[in-house]
Amino acid sequence: MAYHAAIADQLDAGETGPSFRIEAFNVLGAGEGLISGLLKGWIDGENWPMPRLGRSPFGSGGDGGISDTIRLTAAQAMVKWLSVQMTETGERFVEGVWANFGHGDVGANGEALHGIGEALPTLRGQNEQITAHAAIAYAKTMPSKKAMAVTSPIGPGATNMATAAALADVNRLPVLLIPGDVSANRRPDPVLQQIEDFDDGAISANVASAR
Repeated sequence: MAYHAAIADQLDAGETGPSFRIEAFNVLGAGEGLISGLLKGWIDGENWPMPRLGRSPFGSGGDGGISDTIRLTAAQAMVKWLSVQMTETGERFVEGVWANFGHGDVGANGEALHGIGEALPTLRGQNEQITAHAAIAYAKTMPSKKAMAVTSPIGPGATNMATAAALADVNRLPVLLIPGDVSANRRPDPVLQQIEDFDDGAISANVASAR
């Protein structure tokens, strides 16, 4: 039962939809399930509050409920999320991504940025310190209202951004650094221009930018 405005004196005066059998795939409570159905309908541009509300709060929801699966890599999810971050005036906050693609980066971030296209523009550079400083300069011209991201390969590419990271930090300027990293599912052998610590597999060039 859904109501467009205040709840009527007669509870059955609200809007209803057809019932159907569902298979539950989640353990959401009633509130979480309800709001997820509403948000899904809002994102899909459906009329408020039906038909999405009646189909999707708690399970598969018939034709196109909240269990519709969107399969994304971590990089794809990241750039999709970045592309919809907005300023208070409704402008895109992360205006673009400076990129110098290489190992530990091109197969993940490169593919994701190519896929999202103009929703999050990619700007190419040939040196990571230059691209990171360009992103800092952009943030400085925007009085911290907008920013840019920078991605790099693992190895020297990641360490090239360390100076820019320090500059952005001391000047309190927003810049998002997205360095590549070592492979998560196999050990590169031999390593290619990477820091290698036989006692700690988590050590990489990215520690140069850690605080």
